[in-house]
Amino acid sequence: MVTHGNIVSAASVMKLVMGKSSLTKEDRMISYLPLAHMFEQKVQTMAFLEGCSIGFFGGDFKLLEDDMRALQPTFFPAVPRLLNKWCEKARSLCGSKVNIDLNSINFKTKEELVSAHHMLESFKESLGGRVRMIITAAAPLSKDVFEFYTKCLGYEVCIKGHNVLKGYFKNPEKTAEALDDEGWFHSGDIGMWLPNGTLKLIDRKKNIMKLSQGEYVALDRIETVYSASPYISQIYVHGDSLKSFLVAVVIPSKEFVLLRCKEIFENKTWNEICGTPVKVIHTQPEAMTLEGGFLTATQKTKRETWCKYFAEEIKAMYECNEEIF
Repeated sequence: MVTHGNIVSAASVMKLVMGKSSLTKEDRMISYLPLAHMFEQKVQTMAFLEGCSIGFFGGDFKLLEDDMRALQPTFFPAVPRLLNKWCEKARSLCGSKVNIDLNSINFKTKEELVSAHHMLESFKESLGGRVRMIITAAAPLSKDVFEFYTKCLGYEVCIKGHNVLKGYFKNPEKTAEALDDEGWFHSGDIGMWLPNGTLKLIDRKKNIMKLSQGEYVALDRIETVYSASPYISQIYVHGDSLKSFLVAVVIPSKEFVLLRCKEIFENKTWNEICGTPVKVIHTQPEAMTLEGGFLTATQKTKRETWCKYFAEEIKAMYECNEEIF
């Protein structure tokens, strides 16, 4: 059960962490996540506390950028999947020749600098032109996306005990940043000890599974990596604890595939193209939608639905893979 006090407390903590950068009456927030979503409840409560204006999107994720241009928000609470997609789209505006690292921009030619500047300005305008703050939660961001937005999605391992520090000497601000009132570091993530003795944060707990040989894999992270490919529109990676490998259902990006492979598939229909993949991959010609129950309201994969719907295809892929392996 979640109480009113829980929500207000969480919103107050967000306000405290933001410090001088917190919201004001002059700010404007766009709301596009479901109102039942805890992240949305927290940011809305914080907005109400500060007197920030809130605009609601039209209900179609495909038109979210249009809604942002119309609203011109200054505050954008975002889910990682959306940030990943928009980051790739923004970089594609100036082509693959320009590699942008916002922490250390170093362009070889004037043309690269101009192209990058144009890309950043175009992307800024696609968000309404006034966004000054982006916050995100629920999943990790890749290093490239982290640098692109210059915002960090923090992850922690919960630690408490006699071996945990009490604080920083004569530095209350740093102590407040590192420890809560009970001395805990809080995290919804899983860590793994590496052979060299270091702790590696892998992913969210719900996205971790163990294969038959004992290897832990982060399904959501694998999907995120493959989703960055312009050839892929959607992907569902499936794992079975009784199997030693993963399989995947892929929905190709129709426009991109047909454009780049026009000569190869000159006389074939889209269904025929998707019907002749590499044996260990199942390609699906139609996109899996929110209305069909395959995605959550925040565009996350509903694994149980995908697993049930593609049960026969998954079984066939495992049988095919076992012959290969």
